[in-house]
Amino acid sequence: MRACEEAAVAGVLERAGTGEDGVLLIDGEPGTGKTTLLTRAAAQASMRGFGLATGGAEELDRLIPLNPILSAFDDMPAEDDPASEGLETRLERLRIHMEKRMATGPLLVTLDDLHWADPATLMAVRTLQCRLSSRPLAWILARSTGGQRHEAERLFDVLERHGAHRMTLGPLPDDAVARIVADLLDARPEPELLAFASGAGGNPYLLVELVDGLRDEGAVEIAGGCARLLSPVLPRRVRVLVRHRLDGLGREARHLVEAAAVLGRSFSPDDVSELLGASPAMLLPALEEALEAGLLVAVRDDLAFRHELVWRAVLTGLPRPLRLALCHQAERCSGRAGRLGGPDDFGHFGRFDHFGHGGAGDRDSSDISEISDGVAAGQERFALALLLADARRPDEARSLLGMVPATPPAAAETGWTDADRARGHAVLRARTALASGRLDEAAADARTCLRADGTPATGLIGSLAASVLVTVALRRGDLRASLAHAPARPPGHPSVRACPGGDDLIRSMASGRATEAGEGAERAMEQLLRDDVYSGLTRHPWVLAGEPGCAVWLVRVALRTGDLRRAELVATALDRLPAGHSGVPRAGVSHARGLIDGDPRALALAADRAADPWSRASAEEDLGVLLCRTGDQAAGIESLNRALAGYGESAATRDTARVRRRLRQEGVRRRHWSYADRPVTGWDSLTDTERAVSLLVAQGWTNRQVAEQMFISVHTVAFHLRQIFRKLDIRSRVELTRLAVEHSA
Repeated sequence: MRACEEAAVAGVLERAGTGEDGVLLIDGEPGTGKTTLLTRAAAQASMRGFGLATGGAEELDRLIPLNPILSAFDDMPAEDDPASEGLETRLERLRIHMEKRMATGPLLVTLDDLHWADPATLMAVRTLQCRLSSRPLAWILARSTGGQRHEAERLFDVLERHGAHRMTLGPLPDDAVARIVADLLDARPEPELLAFASGAGGNPYLLVELVDGLRDEGAVEIAGGCARLLSPVLPRRVRVLVRHRLDGLGREARHLVEAAAVLGRSFSPDDVSELLGASPAMLLPALEEALEAGLLVAVRDDLAFRHELVWRAVLTGLPRPLRLALCHQAERCSGRAGRLGGPDDFGHFGRFDHFGHGGAGDRDSSDISEISDGVAAGQERFALALLLADARRPDEARSLLGMVPATPPAAAETGWTDADRARGHAVLRARTALASGRLDEAAADARTCLRADGTPATGLIGSLAASVLVTVALRRGDLRASLAHAPARPPGHPSVRACPGGDDLIRSMASGRATEAGEGAERAMEQLLRDDVYSGLTRHPWVLAGEPGCAVWLVRVALRTGDLRRAELVATALDRLPAGHSGVPRAGVSHARGLIDGDPRALALAADRAADPWSRASAEEDLGVLLCRTGDQAAGIESLNRALAGYGESAATRDTARVRRRLRQEGVRRRHWSYADRPVTGWDSLTDTERAVSLLVAQGWTNRQVAEQMFISVHTVAFHLRQIFRKLDIRSRVELTRLAVEHSA
């Protein structure tokens, strides 16, 4: 019982205990804890010496006059001929019985679910409250808000005008939700579980059903006193609960709610009326019924499902053929692509998560091509195309992106224009080239994307293109270029932490990788925490599906800074991704889990499942390090050699240098000199290594910092600098900086 509720109950009982009449009225949507409050109030009254009369109404009680209040006084002697007893006579007999009860002490009457009560019961409550107002009698009455029956609301209004105290039970605060989850599971819930539970919107009944369902279906793992979410699939009992609420609606209102679910958690009345082929005026009765039932709420100019879990359950409950048909119909509606979301809008991307693992009936449809059938338009198709591109299925990716409908020029601000599609294709080409190790081609396509129509791209496409450029620069060991390409937050953009979207996370990860390369894991983690990246993955796990290496990089940063909990958040986000037969998400899961658990089998599985040479090399490198650390040096060196070959195939110069250093630490030295026909002097005479040293020194780095960045010794850096000074005929770092700036420009 919350403090305000406890105080209200205590006040009513105190007045009744001193011989005064007291009435407490409780409003609240279904599941907010009204029945629990009445039960605890009765227990408190009993401890104070009150007599108790507890009753409540049910849906069929409307056919039985006075049944709710008579059920509260089941100790009242029955009449010899109840059929001949009139209403007034029965009320008087009830009053006399209550007087007798109060002769021995104060009395508390609690009546629950009065929204189902018949008119005679409501009249009896008002009549008895008036006739016994001077007696030591307390009333606590509860009703559910919403619905089309307003008789109980009118009774509450009358009683409130005559001095009754009225309170509305709202949603539970976050700390109360955390306590309830902890109590139900007898373990401390981890952040991803609490994030999933937040979909109940603080509704106690929905929250309890969710947690009990997750536990019963084995979707929660309890270990070491912590509760971890294993699967974010809605439990069956939640889907049944929501179906029961839908069944309480009229036919038109139920159809409206089900159709609206494919539009996202929030939608405009115009959108749903267009989808159903009816004017907003014709839908008004159905909309009002859904609003009164508490399933929908008005949010500024739009409508929204009150609880995220309810929205997901409604969507999951639609038969797959019907759901797909509704999605395709939404896509065909005039101008619908713009309203579903443009290239920079992620308000409806929750549909992507749903189609990957929405419910028991959909678990056989996780393949990317099947998921795309259920996606309406815009950014959803684009994200799925990214998955296909990174899985080396470029033809399918281009075909899917070509299905995104162009938006009329008048709606260009919110939809996908021809220029957006052109930039989208450029990103796909860049990602395909990156996965194949063609770095020059990837960088060229990414730059084309950034200026496809003469203006810099923003939002999702701009962040993805910049991420490609950062990745290319880091693989080449060009830290200066990686920092230059790291996407900055757009001017006037709100704090990412306030509400991180998908493009915010991609932007933050790209900048974080550049920061980590130059300043270390601690500084990168500070930036990631400031931008709320790890928590944001619980809302947008899809960003990991198409960002090569980012998931594993996030795990590494978390582990290097001693933050195991955030490393687990990444693994959980990967678990939520649909596992297409390309195996990309599954390889990422195995890699992340292998790092977190120190499991060589998981790392070996990740290397085997990897879809591109760089990802395979990354897993082999981590496997080699683990094996060498645990004493199996021979197998570790074999893995490091495979990593060296994979990075070489991917043209990842910096990664190759790091693995060479690891091999040197294990006593293995490999010749890697290359010969090229270069001039004897001048900038073009510098080798790739000398040029990399020059660029780092030009940024003001010391020899030790350069050595750490290039995974070589300080003496080797000094040797390269002597060669550079000789070839460029210079004598100071200032002169080297001037030349480096000129040639890099």
